[in-house]
Amino acid sequence: MDASRTLNNKGKDLVDLEQFTAGPINVLPPEILREIFLATLDKRIPTHSAPPMVLCHVSALWKQIALSTPRLWTRLAINRDTTAQDMAGVTSVWFSLAKGLPLSLRIQNQQTWQHSSRLSISLERSPFIVTPQRLWRRIHNLEIDMYWMSDAVRLLNILVGRQMDLERLGIHYTQWSSPPFIRLKFPPLYKLKRFILSCYHSERITFVSSFDNIPWYQLTHLSMVDVTMTPTTWMVFLRRCTHLQHGFFTLDTDDLAPQGLITLQGDTIFPSMISLKVAFKYKGEWGILDGLSFPSLETLCLGGMYLTTWPSTTSSTFDTPLVKNLTLFRVRIQYTDLVMLLGRMAGLRALVLDIPVHFSPLFERLSNVGGTNVFLPNLIRLSIYHWRSIQHRPNNFDEQAFLWMMRARWYPSSTKPRPPRSSLSSVSIRMARDDSQLKKVKFKLNSLIKHGLFLQIGLARNGYALKKDLDW
Repeated sequence: MDASRTLNNKGKDLVDLEQFTAGPINVLPPEILREIFLATLDKRIPTHSAPPMVLCHVSALWKQIALSTPRLWTRLAINRDTTAQDMAGVTSVWFSLAKGLPLSLRIQNQQTWQHSSRLSISLERSPFIVTPQRLWRRIHNLEIDMYWMSDAVRLLNILVGRQMDLERLGIHYTQWSSPPFIRLKFPPLYKLKRFILSCYHSERITFVSSFDNIPWYQLTHLSMVDVTMTPTTWMVFLRRCTHLQHGFFTLDTDDLAPQGLITLQGDTIFPSMISLKVAFKYKGEWGILDGLSFPSLETLCLGGMYLTTWPSTTSSTFDTPLVKNLTLFRVRIQYTDLVMLLGRMAGLRALVLDIPVHFSPLFERLSNVGGTNVFLPNLIRLSIYHWRSIQHRPNNFDEQAFLWMMRARWYPSSTKPRPPRSSLSSVSIRMARDDSQLKKVKFKLNSLIKHGLFLQIGLARNGYALKKDLDW
């Protein structure tokens, strides 16, 4: 009730700014205070008890400024345990303060339901469903957090029936369907561009007719990182998403024989893809990439939760000519195959390697900057994760080769004339164990560090950590 009353009384508390006593914060112009208020919001969608509501309880001045800043009120999270009277008032008034801006809504309900019909009745009587239709139409970003995926789809069908212009949809669930099993069917989403599907228990799915109404052909962003699929299913999704620009997927081992994979894939081009992240949940083989072409790809991240295998054929047939950022983690790859792969990425600017190889040959190759045919001439950031052992044999860090590479590849920004290659200006070395040897390396590079080289040395016992956060 307090939140609803605060919002509903917004017009009664508006006062002239000149009535306030000047203070350290109140001296700032309202425009600057608005930007400060907006900066307090993080990526999470706030509930009615979090900012910006907190700002309204500081002072009358802050309340006036907050209520007159529409961008503060474009996002709201609804919990099922919120009282009906409170939520009925907050939802309408909260979004009305956003003026005509697009809205973001997150509906959270992780309770387990024994009978599907019970939830259907509950959803249709929920207070936020009776919010004016003019506000629902402005919801462009919707996130649904449910225990059962089937419940999330039911709710989605109710909401979309109210003419919601969804552009971004995220569904987070724990189990696929409450008993008895039902075939899910998504409502038509004519304006959907970005789709996030995640399962808290990471179950494997297959391509079923439940997804037939998803407009795959018009999606530009797709994340299914927490929903494990087979490589075959992954290829089906890629072929359906003809305009996909950003993709994030987790794969499981495939049931098909290798001959079936080759027949299914062929030489396939995906011209729109800009960013691609793919990780195997278990041991997998990157032969699934053979013959695939991503001519516009700029960011590529490949790896696995366990050690995966990179076949030699993949380095010569996998086409990504414009990649600028490459990450390989827990990938078993031969040095010759790695050089072949990197050699096909002449524009590479950032390289992250968490792979079981001896890096000395790579350091030596990067040190060779004489002549015109420089290996990775545009590389400016390098991150190495050093494995403690390879095939049960100790893997020592080659200090001398690393120092040669740094002195050959780095130069201060004031250098004139500038060399015909980029300066390797940011380097990170992560060790599986503490090694006093690297402290000596850092000491020997102090002169470069004083002139602008960024060198970071530290521990990473578990290696590279795949980040699941999305910036879209």
